Amino acid sequence: MDHELMTMWLSVDRYASKYPFISPYAYCAWNPIRLTDPTGDTIFNAHEQYRDISQNLQKLNELLKNATRGNKKGIRKKIKELKDNHEKYKKVQGALDAFKKANPEEYTRLDNLEYNGERVNITIEASDEPTSRYNAAGTTHPHFLHNIDTDEIIGVNSISITLFKHAFLGGYCGLSTLANEFGDAIFAVSRPQDQLKGARELEEQRRKGNPDYYYSLPSTKFSFDYEKYILNPHKFPKPTPYEY
Repeated sequence: MDHELMTMWLSVDRYASKYPFISPYAYCAWNPIRLTDPTGDTIFNAHEQYRDISQNLQKLNELLKNATRGNKKGIRKKIKELKDNHEKYKKVQGALDAFKKANPEEYTRLDNLEYNGERVNITIEASDEPTSRYNAAGTTHPHFLHNIDTDEIIGVNSISITLFKHAFLGGYCGLSTLANEFGDAIFAVSRPQDQLKGARELEEQRRKGNPDYYYSLPSTKFSFDYEKYILNPHKFPKPTPYEY
C-alpha cells in the first residue's frame, strides 16, 4: 500500500466537496495506514484496522520461528507495533462504548454531527504521549474552511480528537476526557467563528505567559459543563453552546 495508485478510488468521492484540498480520488486522505473508510461515508477510529490482529500476529510469530538472527529484531519490532496499535484501538473503542452507554442520545447526536447540512466527521486517536504539550489529557482540532478574502468560516470539514495516556487513568476509561473533547467538537460546529477566535486568543495569551486564559474561554466553560452532564445527567443540566 505504499504506492499512490493503491490508495485511490476509481471514481470521485461523493463527499469530495467537503475536502477541496484533497484529491477527489484519494482514499482516506492519502493516509490508509492510520485511517480506514470501508463505506466511503466517514473516516473512523484511527486504529480501526487493528481491531483484530490475530491473523497478522500469527503470521509474524511463524516468521519469527524461522527467521535468521538478523531478521528477528525487525519482526519483533513489527509484533510490538501491532500489539501497541491494538491496545490503542481498544482504548479508543472503550471510551466510545462508555460514552454510548452513558448517553446513547448524545452519542447519536455526535455520530450525525452536521454543519450547514454537511456531515462533520470526527476522528479519534490514542497517543503514546502522557499529555499534550500544555498538560491536557485530550485535544480537539476542528478543520475549518475559510473565505480567503474575509476570513469567514464557510465550512467545517472534520474534527480530530486525540486522547493522551492520562485520559485513561482512573475509573472512567477515557470517558471523562472524551466527553470534554466532544463538548469542544459540539461548540466548534455550533459557533465556529467564536471557536477560531478563542483559539487565536489563547495562543496569544500563552505566548504572553498566561496559560490560565484557557479557562475563561466560552468553549472551555461549555466543554467542562458538557462533561459534567455526561458523567452525571441527574445532577447537572444539559448545556447548550449558545449560553456561554
